[in-house]
Amino acid sequence: MENVAKALLLAGAVLIGVLLLYNFTSAMNTTGQFTDSYTDKIQKDQTAQFNSDFTKYVATNMNMYEVVTLINKVLYINEGINFDTSNLNYITVKLRFDTGSGTHYNSNEDFIAEFWNGTTFNYDEYQEAIFGLLSEYYDDTISWDGATSIDKPTRKDIPIFKISIDRFVDGKVAEVTFSEDS
Repeated sequence: MENVAKALLLAGAVLIGVLLLYNFTSAMNTTGQFTDSYTDKIQKDQTAQFNSDFTKYVATNMNMYEVVTLINKVLYINEGINFDTSNLNYITVKLRFDTGSGTHYNSNEDFIAEFWNGTTFNYDEYQEAIFGLLSEYYDDTISWDGATSIDKPTRKDIPIFKISIDRFVDGKVAEVTFSEDS
């Protein structure tokens, strides 16, 4: 009788051990799934936030200041990855418009890449180009050498601009085109 009691205790202990092990592995599995889904949610939220800087302008009219602001945002992003076009976070910017005094962009080339020579970014030429774009539409006193005023439009036919998102990579905006709306 004594052996039967010990065998029952041993069987009960093994059963309790198996149940505890099952509960532990089940809890770990659930925690892992929760962590994965939480991480996915955070990543999706970050991607949506990143994209919203661009998507909020789709189907709206933009002015030149908004275009320049977004181009500068892309410059900041691309600079952070050392202008590595193979990086999944690299964003290509294309410009398609003609300005009043002849500055012409109607290209499939990446505007920002024009100022990157493979080792350094030419900030002076970039800033000069940006100020050139602004000066086409705003007060003539603006210049790269100490802009003082960009208060009022000097052209009566101030165009509006549109943005199109041409490509996504891993759900993130990867290529945008700014066009003059005619």
